[in-house]
Amino acid sequence: MASFATNLLPAIHKIRAIPGLLGVHPHTVTVVQGSWSGDHTGDGTETTTEIPIVQANGQPPHVRWASNEEIAVGQLHRGTCIIGPMTPQFTTSGGGGTSFRWFGTDVDTGDTVYLRITGPHHPNGALYRLRHVHQERATQIMLEAEPVTEKAVTV
Repeated sequence: MASFATNLLPAIHKIRAIPGLLGVHPHTVTVVQGSWSGDHTGDGTETTTEIPIVQANGQPPHVRWASNEEIAVGQLHRGTCIIGPMTPQFTTSGGGGTSFRWFGTDVDTGDTVYLRITGPHHPNGALYRLRHVHQERATQIMLEAEPVTEKAVTV
């Protein structure tokens, strides 16, 4: 039997798309999973799979960069961003939401998982390393990501 929170997921998913429909979530986020044909990461030919993270109606999630206070108190890297809240994957009402397997729970040793953020902060897109996936509540997933290189940081 589904919980009350689980039954709410389709509605929450649609509600989280509203800011995107209004144009206030200008950054897109894509999971970039890579695997290599060689014996070690970086050896051989890389094959990538890209999975866009979207809310209902293909709308992007909320992306914000950590404040100086959050960076200092949380011992975060400069340029760390917070993505979400996003709705966890659900199968009712036609399905939707965000799957945990996109964030590396379904990859083999040596495979890579990055997030590509594109928008006003990174017009050409920038790669971010997933630092932490938070799901303290049944109705939301939050991602914490840091830039792969200092070049990814735009002030």
